[in-house]
Amino acid sequence: MVCILAAVALTSIACGDKAVTTCEFDPPVCARNVLQSCAPDGGVLRLDCGEARCAFDAPEPACVPADALPCDPTQTAPSCENGERLECPPLLGYRVRTPCGDHRLCQLEGGLPVCVTVAGTSCRPADFAPLCLEGRRIECDVRERVLVDRGPCT
Repeated sequence: MVCILAAVALTSIACGDKAVTTCEFDPPVCARNVLQSCAPDGGVLRLDCGEARCAFDAPEPACVPADALPCDPTQTAPSCENGERLECPPLLGYRVRTPCGDHRLCQLEGGLPVCVTVAGTSCRPADFAPLCLEGRRIECDVRERVLVDRGPCT
């Protein structure tokens, strides 16, 4: 039996009636601002990072936000910034923001970042600066001392 090998980004090996496809992008690679990786079926996936950038220097290349900074996952603990969770995923090696979701924000509780519901969460007005999260203005009500959604950010 004779097998034919084609050396391209997607390698096909034809042996008799069966064709075996293997992808050469494992681990993924960056080609300018396009992330190339392998699909579960052995094909090639190409993802244009768009406004983000393809981080070729990450432990596993990936699209990261344009303003993401490198970090050491073993030295960088998750935290909160402007109501969003900041993490340094081990396979990424860049600090990335993770929104908490609809009507939720990140705050430290016992030194750990926790996503809490805005409505009714207690706060200290002197310690809480108004935030714009997902297009909504979140403030600490001075009288009630709870977080409130004041409507669209202006």
